[in-house]
Amino acid sequence: SKLIQYTAKGETNLEIEQDTGLHDSCGGIIWETSFILATYLEQHLKSRIKRPLRKVKVVELGAGCGLLGLAVASMKCEVVLTD
Repeated sequence: SKLIQYTAKGETNLEIEQDTGLHDSCGGIIWETSFILATYLEQHLKSRIKRPLRKVKVVELGAGCGLLGLAVASMKCEVVLTD
């Protein structure tokens, strides 16, 4: 197991424990693309979240450890995580 820390939106600290013991580690690890997409969405959802007409809704398919979905949820989006 390995503990991963990520600061979402510069203020919410997320800690996720990876489980590399799962078959092929697919659902038990955080993929690098999660960090990249979380950073991208933090930058591009800011204006939408500041003046929302409706709450931003996000579905993450194949969430695994859930870093991306948790990061987006910390931006006050309505999130559903599935794996």
